[in-house]
Amino acid sequence: MPRYAHATVVWSYVKKGGDKRVLGPASQRRSGVEPITEPAGQGGRAHTLLLPPARPATRRTAASPFRFTTTVCGGAAAARSHHELPFSRQDFQPSITVSAENNGRQRQPCPMMSCVPAVDGSDEVCANCGTTASDTVKLKSCTACRLVKYCGVDCQRAHRKQHKKACMQRAAELKDEELYSQGHERPERDFCPICTLPIPIPMEEHSVLKACCMKRICKGCAMAALKRGMIDCPFCRTPLPDNDAGVLALLQARVGKKDPDAINHLGQEYMQGSLGLQKSMRRAIGRWMEAAELGSVGALYNLGVAHERGAGVGQDTAKAAKFYTKAAMQGCVQSRHNLGCFEGKKGNHNRAVRHFLISAKMGDKDSVEAIKKRFVQGLSTKEQYAEALRGYQEAVEEMKSHDRDEAKRLGY
Repeated sequence: MPRYAHATVVWSYVKKGGDKRVLGPASQRRSGVEPITEPAGQGGRAHTLLLPPARPATRRTAASPFRFTTTVCGGAAAARSHHELPFSRQDFQPSITVSAENNGRQRQPCPMMSCVPAVDGSDEVCANCGTTASDTVKLKSCTACRLVKYCGVDCQRAHRKQHKKACMQRAAELKDEELYSQGHERPERDFCPICTLPIPIPMEEHSVLKACCMKRICKGCAMAALKRGMIDCPFCRTPLPDNDAGVLALLQARVGKKDPDAINHLGQEYMQGSLGLQKSMRRAIGRWMEAAELGSVGALYNLGVAHERGAGVGQDTAKAAKFYTKAAMQGCVQSRHNLGCFEGKKGNHNRAVRHFLISAKMGDKDSVEAIKKRFVQGLSTKEQYAEALRGYQEAVEEMKSHDRDEAKRLGY
């Protein structure tokens, strides 16, 4: 170690209730302590800082806290810095701040420092080293939980062990908040484009899909158009073909324009083997994947059903739940109901009822029956059942119209 006439540095550690050990030149060589020299200021004093190794050279294995003391002497001036760390030697990362008087001026802390857990609970400081946000220091939030901020990747890694449990818990809470707060309104495709009312569930029984424009027309509006002598599409006025080949041609034209609903419907035709197409689940899955990437909610639901049943793909309920979740958060009623069924099978009845309540309020009768069944079994409360009934009745009233009632009476 170089000799300095105007500076003497002592680095030591003291175990609480134990002895003090001073690292002199010999122990510095054994432990790997390296000196760092700060250039002499106007007063002619040079200061040397000894940074300890990543782990202090000691044979003690106890996990009790350590207190580290750094003393810097420069002539008559001396400064002492104490650092008390609330974790064991194995977790220790050295952090030493040195200040000294030099002709009445305060020296800035040594820039070479490592991070220790911050005690400041402010949102504008690094959770690991305590660095305050400024124009030059930009803090970034933890992307998983958004609870804490860090000044860099090194601090985030150093703090990971302490933050992991709280991070995972908060990330799960955020995920649930997002899942249960979104998808309370049905998507646009669930509304008749003529009367603008939501179509009753299941939509396949209360509406007709037109291949020319991929619009789903409720049976009330379709019957009203026939009464007025309109045999073409009630929405776009395209003449309707009278054979499967003509319908397939119209559908292929919409597929060529990258219509996600048309691509999803073509996948359904491949699944059923209708419109003269050869039945193929492999092609159906491919069309649904393409439609889902383009934003089709129905394709996400179909992919969830395929993975749940193992149709065309390997049976995987975890993947099915992911597809159902994406669709449910966009307002798919069937996907929301299926998520409730998944949670019920796992024994998470509170989560299941929350899903059923959302889908019941959007007009799903099966969800009301599911809550009723759990109420009888003592797995849901009377208030939840009453809330589901009120929400379902309000949704049904919203979907009623004179033309729909007339079409139902005539068996259209």
